Amino acid sequence: MNTITFIATTNIVPNAGYSRSVMDQDLIKFIRNSIRQNNGLKPENALKVRQIPSNVFEIIDGHIRFEAAKQENLEELPCIVVEMDDDEAYMALINENKCQEMTALDIGLHALGFESRVGGRGNKSDLTLYAEKIRKHPQNVRLYRDGAKVYKHIEPELVYDEKMKLRNKATVLCDFKNLNDRSWLGLSKIVVNRKYGTPDLKKGIRLVKKVMEMENSEEWIDAFLPYEKIIALSMAKATSFHLIDPVFKELNRLKQFYENNPEAGNVNELHDWLSEHGVETDQCGRERLKFRNIVKHCKSIMNDNNKEMASWIEGDCLEHIHEIPDNSVALLLTDPPYGCTYRSISDRTNRTIANDNPEDSTRILKESLEQIYPKMKDDSYIVVFSGDKMLADFINIIKGAGFTYQGVAVWKKSRHTQGSLISGLRPITEKIIYATKGKPVLYDAICDHFEYPNTKNEFHQTEKPAGLLRELIGAMTVPGDCVVDCFAGSGSTVVQAKAMGRNWWGCVLDPDDYQNGYMRLNESMAEAA
Repeated sequence: MNTITFIATTNIVPNAGYSRSVMDQDLIKFIRNSIRQNNGLKPENALKVRQIPSNVFEIIDGHIRFEAAKQENLEELPCIVVEMDDDEAYMALINENKCQEMTALDIGLHALGFESRVGGRGNKSDLTLYAEKIRKHPQNVRLYRDGAKVYKHIEPELVYDEKMKLRNKATVLCDFKNLNDRSWLGLSKIVVNRKYGTPDLKKGIRLVKKVMEMENSEEWIDAFLPYEKIIALSMAKATSFHLIDPVFKELNRLKQFYENNPEAGNVNELHDWLSEHGVETDQCGRERLKFRNIVKHCKSIMNDNNKEMASWIEGDCLEHIHEIPDNSVALLLTDPPYGCTYRSISDRTNRTIANDNPEDSTRILKESLEQIYPKMKDDSYIVVFSGDKMLADFINIIKGAGFTYQGVAVWKKSRHTQGSLISGLRPITEKIIYATKGKPVLYDAICDHFEYPNTKNEFHQTEKPAGLLRELIGAMTVPGDCVVDCFAGSGSTVVQAKAMGRNWWGCVLDPDDYQNGYMRLNESMAEAA
C-alpha cells in the first residue's frame, strides 16, 4: 500500500517535461468544488511526485489537481513519493495518467519531447520505442505527434476556447501537416467552428492534396484560392477537383500566353482579376468558385490575338473543310440533312434538300465529321440538329468520328409540323445532339430544353431560330472563338456567330442558299457599321 505524505504546496513544482495543449478550466472548477466539499484533496486523489534537489518535489501525476489546489490556497497536499530518474519520470507523465488528464494531443506533444530527449538511441526508431513504453500502437502515436507539430505552430494564435476544441483533434490536425504551414491556422479555425463534420473536412483535405499536385498550383492558391478556402468550399459542396482542374489548366495556358505575348498583358493583372472575381458570393450568401467566368476570361484574352476567320463558301463542304486550320474550331454547330426526304408542302416552291435520304445523309455526316475532327480544338463542342428517325444513326456516327457523346437536347416549337400524315404523332420538337472533343467548359449553365417559336423560314425551309443559335453559341464559345457550320443553309449560324464577335466559317451547297446567306452577312456588316 502506498504511503501518503503531506507536502507543502510551495515545495511542489510541475514536471519540467509536462506538455499540455491547454488546462481544462471546467475540470479545474469541478476539482475545486470537490476540495471545498471535502475540506481538502482526498487521499485517494493524492499527487504522485518524486524528490529532486533542494527538497523540491516534482509532479509525476496530478498537474490539474495541483492547479486546482493552488487556486483554493491549500497549504499542503497529499502525495505519494516515488523514486524515478529523469527518463522514468518523463515517461510516467503518460503511464501514470491516473485521471486521464492527457488527451491524444497531449500525448503527441509528449512524444515530440521524447524524440528530442532520446535523439536516436538504439536500433529502433524513437517513435517506435516511445509507443512501446506507453503501450500504444506506433501508427496512432505517429498521428498524435504529427498533429502536435501543427498545434505547436499555431498555438500562439489560439485563444482558450479554440485550444479546448482542438485538444481532442490530434488526428484531424495531423491531416494538415503536409499542407503549407500558412494554411494551418485557417484550417484549424474551420475545425473549431464545427460547421461541418470530420468526414467532410477530410474530403476537403484530400481535395487540397490533389490540387497541390497540379502544375503551378501554389501560384493560383496564393492568388485567390488558399487551402482553407478550397476546404471550406468543398465542405459546403461548392467545389470539387472536376471544377478546379480546368480552371488551373486554363490559368496555366494564359500564363504561358502572357510569357509569349507580353504586349497582351501580364500575370500580375491576372492575379488582381482573380482576387476580385475568382470566388463570389451567391444570392443565398454562399461562396462559389466562379470556374466558368475564370475559364471564359482566360480564353477571351487569348482569343484577342486570334487571326480573323470569316469565310462564306459555296460548294460541297467535303471539298473545303481541309482549308480550315487544324486545332482552330471551338464549336461545330450544324444542321445536316435529316435523311427524311424533306419536301415542302407549305409553299409554292415545293423545294427539296440535297442529300436528304438516309444513305446520303449518313454518308456526308460521317465524312464531314471525320474531316472536321482534327480542325477542332482539344476542348471543343459539336452540336448537330437531328430528326427522330436518324437520331440513333447520327449519334453512332458522332461517336465513330472520335467525339464523346454527351446527350440530346430538345427544341420545343410553338407549333407542330406535319410529320407522318397517316400514322405518326405530329412532331413539335427537334433533337439537338451535343458532343465534345476533350473536356470543354460550358460558359453558361444552360438546360437541355429550349422553347423557341417556329421561324417563318424566310430564307431557308428548315431555318433555326436566331435566339436558339445565340444561346448555344454563347454557352459554348467566347468572343474570338471560331464557329463552323458545314451545312450552313442560308447562313443563320454564321450570321449569329458574326454578330456575337466570333470567327466563323460556313459552307452551303445550294446556290440560292449561298446568295441568301451572302446577303444576310452583308446586311449584318452594314448594321454593324
